[in-house]
Amino acid sequence: MSQVKAKAEAELDKAKNQHKEAYESGDSERLTDATEQMLSAQSELKVANDHFSRLEAHKNLLHHPTYSNNNHSKLTECRILRKLIQKR
Repeated sequence: MSQVKAKAEAELDKAKNQHKEAYESGDSERLTDATEQMLSAQSELKVANDHFSRLEAHKNLLHHPTYSNNNHSKLTECRILRKLIQKR
């Protein structure tokens, strides 16, 4: 997961640099393209961060005493993830 976040962060940095260069050169078409790239990169980073947060919550939930006792030991990871997603 850290590779996905690192890639998204690198894309965002690249888009920011392109935006700055386009702004400084006064090229409105490049500025528009760079803005779109920044928005796309920010969206990808948000998705990566959200997935990472859900993964961490999932790991914490698996170690939670409620789910580690015998009554809940048969819950599958998919069912736990569905519960997490429903809470959001």
